[in-house]
Amino acid sequence: MKDITVGALAASTGITVRTLHHYDAIGLLSPSGRTDGGYRLYSDEDIRRLEYIVLLRGVGLTLAEIAQAISTTPQDLQRILETHSAEMRRRADEALKLVDRLDHMTERLRTHTLQSIDEALATIQVVPLFEQYFDRNQLTDIREHARELGEHVIRDAEAEWPRLIAAVRHEMKRGTMPADPAMRALARRWSELVEAFTNGRFDIAAGAGRMMHAEPSIRQRTGLDAEVMEYVARATAALGNESVERPDETRRDVRAVD
Repeated sequence: MKDITVGALAASTGITVRTLHHYDAIGLLSPSGRTDGGYRLYSDEDIRRLEYIVLLRGVGLTLAEIAQAISTTPQDLQRILETHSAEMRRRADEALKLVDRLDHMTERLRTHTLQSIDEALATIQVVPLFEQYFDRNQLTDIREHARELGEHVIRDAEAEWPRLIAAVRHEMKRGTMPADPAMRALARRWSELVEAFTNGRFDIAAGAGRMMHAEPSIRQRTGLDAEVMEYVARATAALGNESVERPDETRRDVRAVD
């Protein structure tokens, strides 16, 4: 590309002539040439340098920081750009999380669904944890599925969980084997509740499991602990053997369907 004047560069980029003059004055971007009349001429390399300046300015670097960044090696500049790219992604993720929270609050206000103080305190504690274990799409799906289920279904399940956990703990303390019919029934109901509230999503169930294992505050709120979760896991695994252990009953069920 032929060298261009400061006016042409300003017209092509939208950067004012005054700004280009300032960059020249502070040594940030000095044109490589001059016309016979003394007018600034910018080369292809100058324009590439201006591109870096505009990009780094756009991510919040000061002119002094930009001068230091573009005077380094290409490898160092690449690292700087990668660092700022990662930071911008983090900020974007935080902004999207805020949008989700605002949408959630807007929905509550729209439907006149007000939380009690206890529920509000629980939300303050739980929401940041959820954002650690579920990505934005998963959180959106969780909220949409909750709206599909309805407030009364969610409240009924929230009331059932403590009773179910207490019943499981009671069987565990009694020494009931995980494969015992009584414990299988509890494990079956446990699986049904998980299935209902994860909408059959294995990734969401796995995220919930990781959160439950890693966060003491969640275990305290639910009354769960590692011992109970392991006991339920063994009982749930036993459910998978039911059709193997009762082949005659399975065949009768199949014939009935036919």
